[in-house]
Amino acid sequence: MRRTPLNITIVSVGVSLFLACTPSKTDLLVEDLPIHKIDTAVAVEYDPPPWTEINIDSMNMVESMAYADSSNFIGKPIYPCARCFLRPEAANSLAIANSLANELGLRMVLFDCYRPLKYQKVMFDLVQNPRYVAEPKKGGSMHNKGLAVDLSLADLKGNLLEFGSDFDEFSERSHHDHNKLDSVAKSNRALLKRIMIEAGFEPYANEWWHYSYKKVDYELDDFVWDCDN
Repeated sequence: MRRTPLNITIVSVGVSLFLACTPSKTDLLVEDLPIHKIDTAVAVEYDPPPWTEINIDSMNMVESMAYADSSNFIGKPIYPCARCFLRPEAANSLAIANSLANELGLRMVLFDCYRPLKYQKVMFDLVQNPRYVAEPKKGGSMHNKGLAVDLSLADLKGNLLEFGSDFDEFSERSHHDHNKLDSVAKSNRALLKRIMIEAGFEPYANEWWHYSYKKVDYELDDFVWDCDN
């Protein structure tokens, strides 16, 4: 696994990221290709997809990785320790979102990032509700791809802003379209949503804290980070 600590200073905000992919083209037909070129197997070293570790302290974020302690719906730790990994494209967009929040005098609060598939299975077995925990056998979660973050906002002292429901509250109060919220919670949800969309993420309708980066795609993954460094 390649791991690159992320410590980015964004000079300008409001940056839009566009990833373009142009498919290769060929006019050759299958029958035109020579069949005598390869007569021995060639060993190719597998290069695993890259990961970027978010340096929470240096980015002035608030570490609240819920599944590394007991502050989650299960009431006990699931992860071996609190580390946040994302695919590079999602990590870069998170840095942009963090810069936008900082310019407003706020700090981002991280609840969850990449989630190994084995822990997704543990969570789904307990919840059994795909509206809130994606079923591993039916595509899994964007968290399992390293392309989703669960997060909130806090003031400069680390005090969480009001969002109308707790993180991982699996009820209609957590839905984006829930209208029985006070004006403060509505305003904070709208602000977080605006920041994340500007940075390149998409909201999830049933959870105000969940945002996915869908401009690229990766396979579901199951690597578990170590806690020694």
